[in-house]
Amino acid sequence: MTLVRRLLCALWAGVLVAVGGLLAPTLFAILDNRLVAGRLAGEIFVRTTILSDAIAMALVVLSLAQRPPLPRWQRLLPLAPALFLSANELGVRPLLEAARATAGAASPAFAAWHGVSMALFGLATLAAIFLLIVELRRAP
Repeated sequence: MTLVRRLLCALWAGVLVAVGGLLAPTLFAILDNRLVAGRLAGEIFVRTTILSDAIAMALVVLSLAQRPPLPRWQRLLPLAPALFLSANELGVRPLLEAARATAGAASPAFAAWHGVSMALFGLATLAAIFLLIVELRRAP
């Protein structure tokens, strides 16, 4: 059970680092069309959020079956990255899309919401890395 939890945590942190730190910036660097790059990146972020929610739920379920039981904060810790990403997807993304539709991608409103989105994704990534560290430091 511990190995499965550790593997899920490592996979999750790795996906978030790869998507946010490598994939999205690479799309904008190599594609000439920024609209296409943005749409691809947006779709990848949606799928990353869905994967993250599934991993978070799996970790919570696994922690409920853990013997001896984990402390409550460790059982609920996987929800933090998932909540950051879900808030980003369900709360910020519609505002980001509305700003792009009304004022364009070069507008201050779009830039502000894009900054909020990047901050939430960054917090989710840091939370997933913290979760991995907690999991690796926990006795088997």
